[in-house]
Amino acid sequence: MSTLLLLPNQEESWASVKLVCDYTIKQARALYGNLDIYYVRRDEVFKNAKSFMKYEKIICLDHCVESFKLLALLKSLLKDDLVIEFYALGMASSYYWPLIKFGLARHLSTKDKFVVSCFRDIELTRQCFSNVQVELRPFEIRPRDELRPANKQRLVYIGRLSFQKNLHGLLLFFSHYKKSHPGAVLELFGDWDNLDLPYFEMKMSSYKDYILDLVNQLGLSDEVIFHGPKTEEQIDQLMQEGSLTFISLSLQTDENFGIAAYKALSFGHRAILSNWGGHAQLKELFGESVYLVQSAVSKNGPGLVLKNEAHYIIPELGALDIGASKIVISDFAQNFCKRRDQFMELKSGDVIYRNFKDPIFLNFCLSYSGTSEFYTDEDIVEIYDCPQLFVD
Repeated sequence: MSTLLLLPNQEESWASVKLVCDYTIKQARALYGNLDIYYVRRDEVFKNAKSFMKYEKIICLDHCVESFKLLALLKSLLKDDLVIEFYALGMASSYYWPLIKFGLARHLSTKDKFVVSCFRDIELTRQCFSNVQVELRPFEIRPRDELRPANKQRLVYIGRLSFQKNLHGLLLFFSHYKKSHPGAVLELFGDWDNLDLPYFEMKMSSYKDYILDLVNQLGLSDEVIFHGPKTEEQIDQLMQEGSLTFISLSLQTDENFGIAAYKALSFGHRAILSNWGGHAQLKELFGESVYLVQSAVSKNGPGLVLKNEAHYIIPELGALDIGASKIVISDFAQNFCKRRDQFMELKSGDVIYRNFKDPIFLNFCLSYSGTSEFYTDEDIVEIYDCPQLFVD
C-alpha cells in the first residue's frame, strides 16, 4: 500500500511534538513498510494536491487548516480508495471542531481511523463520532531501563512553566508533601510562557510573579529550585544520573499523554502524576512506578484531591464494523462547531469555552478526570482558585 505521512512544520512545533513525530515515523515504517514523508508548509500544501492523489493511505499528524481542507478534497474525489489515519494528538479535547468546520469529517467513513494516545481520548472521540474506528497507540518514545532505587526526596518537574500545567497546584501539593518528607526539594526545569488560556475568553496577569509570590507565601524558598530551560541532551543527562521522582500535576486541556513523564519513567524513575487525561494511560503502562493524585471536578472546574488512591476505568473498545459506511457526526459535535463559529464572530483566536464554569468545559473535565459526578468536598486543591491572576 502506498502511504504518505503528513507531519507538522518542525520550525513551528513544540519539542514534545518533534519527539512524537520522530517516533511516529519509526512506528509507521514498522507497520506499513516504505512510506513517503511530507512536512506541511501551509502556503505549499495545495500545490502538491495532485501528487497526493497517488496514495492509498495518508497518515496525518498535522493539524493546520490547510491540511484538513486538502484531505477533505482528496476524500471527496477518491472516497474509500483513500484511507485516512488521523492522529488526534490534542484535538479530542476540542471535540474535533476543525474537522467538522472545514469539511473533512463528512467525507470520512468507518474505513478511516482515528489514532489516540490515551484511553480517555477514546471516550471524547466517540462523543463526537459514534461509529468511528478508534485505535489506542501510546507513544513509546524510547526503550525502558531497569527500575532505579526510589528517591522520595527529590521531586523533579520538566516542562513549560505555565498556568496550564498547574504549577500552583503543584506547589500546594509540595507544601503538604514536605511535612511527611522533611528535606525534600522540588526542582523545576523549563521556561516561563505566561500564555493566556487559548480556549477561554480570559486574560491573565503575570503567572511568573504569581508563582514566585506563592513560593514565598508557602515558605518554600529554600526547597523550590528553578533551573530554567534545558536542552533535550541536558535533560537526558539528568535522567541518566542517580534517581529522582518525576512530578506533574497538570490539568491542561490537551494533556493527552505526557512525553516528559514517559521519558522519566522509561529511564527507570518513578512519577507522581495527576489522574488526568493521558497520565492515567502512563499508570496503565508503568503500573506501580506511577502514583496518581486523584483529580475531581467541582462547579468551578477541575482540581486535585490530596487524599485517597486514584481509581480509573479503561473503557471496553469493542469490535467495530469497518465497512464503507459514513461516520456519524453527533449532534453534540455539530452544535459545538456552531458554538465555535459564534465565538469567532465576537473574538479571534482559539476560544471555545466561556469560562471555567461553562457546562461543556465541565463535561470535558469529567471525561479527563475519569469521574462521573461533581465533587463537593472542601478538601480539594482548585486549579482555578487564583482569581487575582485574571484581568478584564
